[in-house]
Amino acid sequence: MLLNFFAPRGADVSIVEMMPIIGNGIDPVSKVDMGTLMKKYGVHQMPNTALKEVRPDNFLVEADGELKELPFDYGFVCLGMKAENPVLQQVKMPLKMIRISRSSISETA
Repeated sequence: MLLNFFAPRGADVSIVEMMPIIGNGIDPVSKVDMGTLMKKYGVHQMPNTALKEVRPDNFLVEADGELKELPFDYGFVCLGMKAENPVLQQVKMPLKMIRISRSSISETA
């Protein structure tokens, strides 16, 4: 994580996140570690903020309908991704449930 490298070396770090929570969906240990580092090194946290434009020496971001420039010496864009599997539902085979009891065996679709 870039935070682990730059923050302890004295960099002025800002994290821009479109979602309301930074680090949503990461494992609990990493999330606690990230939160501890952000607090320890005074990382600027900007949830609910959208990256609008990447410029040669700043990022243009939008939060609460207002545009703001974030100047940088080094700027990184790290994107999260979510798998899209539109074919998955089509290729799944129907499963049959088999119930076994002492007196009978039954199948359901």
